[in-house]
Amino acid sequence: MRVAHIRVRSFRNVRDARVEPGPDVCVLYGANAQGKTNFLEALYVLSNLQSFRTHRLRDLLALDGAASQVEAEVQSRLGSTRLELLLETKGRQPRINGKPPKTTSEYLAELPTVVFSPQDLLLARGSQDLRRRYLDRATFLANPGHLTVLRRYNRALRHRNAVLRSGGLALEVWTQQVARYGAEVHRGRRQTVARLHSTIEAIHTQIAGGDEQLEVECRPSFEGVSIEEALLQRLADCEERDRRMGHTGVGPHRDMVRIRLGGRNLDEHASQGQMRTVALGLKLALLQWGSEVRGTPPVFLLDDPGSELDGERLGTLGTFLTDWPGQVLITGTQRNAVPLPATAEIRYYRVEQGVLNPE
Repeated sequence: MRVAHIRVRSFRNVRDARVEPGPDVCVLYGANAQGKTNFLEALYVLSNLQSFRTHRLRDLLALDGAASQVEAEVQSRLGSTRLELLLETKGRQPRINGKPPKTTSEYLAELPTVVFSPQDLLLARGSQDLRRRYLDRATFLANPGHLTVLRRYNRALRHRNAVLRSGGLALEVWTQQVARYGAEVHRGRRQTVARLHSTIEAIHTQIAGGDEQLEVECRPSFEGVSIEEALLQRLADCEERDRRMGHTGVGPHRDMVRIRLGGRNLDEHASQGQMRTVALGLKLALLQWGSEVRGTPPVFLLDDPGSELDGERLGTLGTFLTDWPGQVLITGTQRNAVPLPATAEIRYYRVEQGVLNPE
C-alpha cells in the first residue's frame, strides 16, 4: 500500500499543495505553526473521514470558509485507486475513482493508516476515550463491519439519551437496540484484545527490553454469561438513575480499558519514560496488527515524534522503521528528527506558511 501523490487545497492554512511521498519515507520539516501537521492531518482525514486532532469539521476548513479538498492516488497490488474528499460546513463527500462509495466501510478500507502524535501519550496516561477508540480502530482493521455496528450503537444511544432527558415513554425500543448493538461492540473489542495481545507484548519487549509484561484488558460496565442479556438487565436496573441523570450510564461507551505493566496499573505507577515507551509500543503494535490482518502494511504517519520522545526512544523508533516494509510520513522541526535507515529512499519537503517545497 503506497500513496503515489496527495494534493491538499484549502485545508486549514494549506492553500494548495501537492506531495509525492516516494515509496519509503517522506519528511515534512520546518518551524512550528507552518502547516506540517495540517498536511499530515489532511491525509489522515482522507483515509479515515475524521481527524486525530479535532471532532469539529469547521476546524479543518480554511479561514475564509472555502471548501477543503483532499485527493490522493493509492497504489496497491490490486492496482491504482483515486480517493477524493470534499469537506464543507454541511458535511463530507468522499469518492472512490469519482463515484460515491456504497458504504463508509468500503471507503475506509481503501487506505489504512496509523498515526502517532503527541496526543497519543494520553493512551498511556489513562484516557479511556482514546483507549476505546484504539480498540475500535484495531477491531475495524480486522473486521470493517465493526464500524457499522459501532455507528448503530451510537445512534441507539443518542436516541435513548434523548428520551431519558425528555421524560418520554418510548424508551424500551432504544434500550433493546442499545443492548443488541452494545453486545456486538463489546464482543468485537474483547475478541480484538485476545488476538492483539501477543502483538502488543512482542512489540513492547522489542522496544523496551527487560521482563516487565505489558497487558491490555477490556472490562465491561456489566457482567454476565450472555453479554446482551447482561447489558439489558443492567439497563433495566439503572433505568431510574438514568432518567434522573439524563443519560445512559452503562454500555460499551463506559468500557474500561486497563493497561498494566509488570502487573501494576500503568497510569498509577509508571514513570513518564515508561508511559512514552508504552504509548509508542501500542501504536507500533497497531501498525503491525494492521499489516497482519489486512495483508498489506498501513501507511504510518508520525506527527512531530521529537516533541515527546527522547533520543533513546527516537533511536528505538528508527530501528523499527529499518525493518518496516510500509510507507512512512514524518513531520518535525528538523530534517533528521528521527534516525532513518541508510538504505531508505527519503524525500524531504520544507514547509513554510502552508507551502510545501520539495528538496
